[in-house]
Amino acid sequence: EYFSTGRPVLAHAPKGSFVLEYIRKHNCGVAIGENDPASLREAIRKVLADKEYVNEITANAKNRAKIDFDSDKMRSRFICYLETMAASGSGMGN
Repeated sequence: EYFSTGRPVLAHAPKGSFVLEYIRKHNCGVAIGENDPASLREAIRKVLADKEYVNEITANAKNRAKIDFDSDKMRSRFICYLETMAASGSGMGN
């Protein structure tokens, strides 16, 4: 939901976390993995001052939201997963 808003996303999370790696890989937000107030302050300043950067990361975020987090696609993937598990007898209480 955050990626689809058109607002820049800033994630301050542990180094190596999925959210930071995802944001960095797709350049769809600002990812801070250090416990460093100066890094966080600089990231906020960049978001406030650099409109071109914000336009780029928010466009990338909207695109990723459509690709990876669209509710219809997610529902279809989940149903497919459940059908695969049921067909193989795996993970369904066996």
